[in-house]
Amino acid sequence: MSLSAPRSRFRFTPLLCCGTAAALFASGCASQGAPPSKTASGAGTGAMVGATGAALAGVVAPNSSMNTGAAVVGGAAAGAIIGGAIGAIQQARDRREQDLLAQERAYNAEQSARRRTEASQKLAAEEELAVKKGFLITDLEMSEQEKRTAEAEARLKSAREEYNNALARSKKLDELKEKQITTEAEAAKVEEQVRRLRTNEPLAPGAVQDAPAPAPAGPAATAAAKK
Repeated sequence: MSLSAPRSRFRFTPLLCCGTAAALFASGCASQGAPPSKTASGAGTGAMVGATGAALAGVVAPNSSMNTGAAVVGGAAAGAIIGGAIGAIQQARDRREQDLLAQERAYNAEQSARRRTEASQKLAAEEELAVKKGFLITDLEMSEQEKRTAEAEARLKSAREEYNNALARSKKLDELKEKQITTEAEAAKVEEQVRRLRTNEPLAPGAVQDAPAPAPAGPAATAAAKK
């Protein structure tokens, strides 16, 4: 029985396949000298995903008749195609949105410029109309208008003075009424006190106060009492 030597064969590992796909994608982007587009980004991402999926399938089913390296290459190609298509769709959508935004900004700028022009033209037309009207105004009309304005100002001044005087009288009357009520209450209190003192009426139970103690008699008062 002859023993055959094991045949060495280079096997694609999942880590090596993913690293190769990532390196190819990075080198392609770097060679362009500009940020990758949506299509290129989608293709590179799809290639990495496809290669990773194929490599993982080779690990899960190592006895499969499909060669692992061929599966990785095929998965990377299929992923690149699908990812590139998705990236192209997204890129077209972004470009369309940018075009719409640019058109909207241009329209808004145009409308703003048109409104400013119309406002300036309207102001100039009103000013010209005022100048034409000024040429038609006579000195007599101007003096009469000044007189009417002075009379209106005098009427306004008089009405304001009358208004302020009426308001001051109203406030003064309210103050006098309040003072009257307070004074009448105080007068009634004092009158009741005077009446009570005049008739020698005793104080109310709650109003009784202790009388002050008499001062001690001096020598002169003692001698007068003996006499």
